Order: sequence, then structure tokens, then C-alpha cells
Amino acid sequence: MLCEISSTMKKLHVILHAV
Repeated sequence: MLCEISSTMKKLHVILHAV
């Protein structure tokens, strides 16, 4: 579960930076 959350957070971080 923690791994999944970390992956999601990383994706969100990348998306936020891309915008």
C-alpha cells in the first residue's frame, strides 16, 4: 500500500511540475 501511495504521489508531483 505504501509503495502504491508513493508511486501515485510521484506521478502527481511530475504532473504538477509539467503543468
